[in-house]
Amino acid sequence: MRAIRDDQGDVEEGVQPGQLGDGGILRAPQSGVLLRPGLEGMVDRAVHGGTGRIHRLVQQEAYQGIIGRDGPRPIQDVTGTRSIGRFGLEKRQHPPIQSDSIEGIVDDKEGKMEENVSVLISLYKPNAVFLEKQLESINNQIFKGRITVIIHDDCPDDDNWESFARQHLSNHEVRYYKSPLNLGYVKAFEHLVTLAEGDYIAFCDQDDEWEPYRIAKGAAALRSGYGLVVCDRSIINVDGNIETKSWKAAHPNSIECNWSSGDNITVSAAFRCYAIGMATMAKTELVKQFLPFPTCTGHDKWIALCASACGPCAYINEPLVRYRRHGNNVTGLFQGITCKQDWYSERVEPSLELAQEFVRRFPNCSEGKQILYFAEARRDRNIKKILKLAKYEPTLAIFEAILPFLPNKLFKQLGKMTN
Repeated sequence: MRAIRDDQGDVEEGVQPGQLGDGGILRAPQSGVLLRPGLEGMVDRAVHGGTGRIHRLVQQEAYQGIIGRDGPRPIQDVTGTRSIGRFGLEKRQHPPIQSDSIEGIVDDKEGKMEENVSVLISLYKPNAVFLEKQLESINNQIFKGRITVIIHDDCPDDDNWESFARQHLSNHEVRYYKSPLNLGYVKAFEHLVTLAEGDYIAFCDQDDEWEPYRIAKGAAALRSGYGLVVCDRSIINVDGNIETKSWKAAHPNSIECNWSSGDNITVSAAFRCYAIGMATMAKTELVKQFLPFPTCTGHDKWIALCASACGPCAYINEPLVRYRRHGNNVTGLFQGITCKQDWYSERVEPSLELAQEFVRRFPNCSEGKQILYFAEARRDRNIKKILKLAKYEPTLAIFEAILPFLPNKLFKQLGKMTN
């Protein structure tokens, strides 16, 4: 069971490997992606070379295999000046901003008129009440720029939610796509990214809620030069009542929510999701370079990993989204795990596949060797090597160091306690 959430492109004329654009983002200014969805789900994609010559054309039916670029070009180490921060994370020189704190760059709450944000939502048999709350929270965003909501309905046999969505998104442009096939969570968001336009992407689930300045504050961080920004989140129950005001404050020892803007999270992000999708915004042109998304992990984990490899990411210490906890959430480290062998086949092996894919697409990223080293050590169950890189994922390293000696009965009990 893979995570249900959950080749190298040619270097173009005038663009050297590792060349950076604005904000430390890899870009090839002379190329672009043209998407033209047809009436029956046909999608044409033309990738133009530096001379404007079309050198690759992909045509797929019914959204199967919809892709963006063939992946990022080889990059150089863009980590900049380093120092050691909390949890052993290296600090990197972040893009110029008007304040040293992320809070200092989100004072312009309402954003700029010319900015365009694509909100991406994947639907699959949504709860009407939850979806209405989510859409209304998007509709009520306080943001001077333009918001376009792009919806991919991934259940061909379910009701059509287009009129419902337009009713609750009256303030924004809505683009609705009813998929003829069930692509699954990762590929549904891959399709959405190919359709995204404008400056920024905001990922969105179907059952959560946003605070009024969620987009404006995320856009302010991205405008300052960061490629990706993730915010803190609160936890609400099925009735919308807040159970946890701040996930970060409630988990002071959790590495994935206790990092700061500019921290080098690249190695750790290969093994832990540092940017849960519903709390993530990113620059559109950056995310498109990470297509196609691998199916061995969630799209949000892949995007955070790749974005950190390309440059600094930002963390906003304010809950700007509300994560709804209910019985149908697909979460938990032990989700679908019933025995130790399940752990190795469903967690360790996909992790190695992710590491191999990352190194293939980012051959010049200095952190790639460490990521692959740790992933191979986990596969080989080499305790010495696992502990050597424990600082990047201490909880996982300690757990897998004792796992070979843990009776299967005790492992099953542990899984029940954590799910």
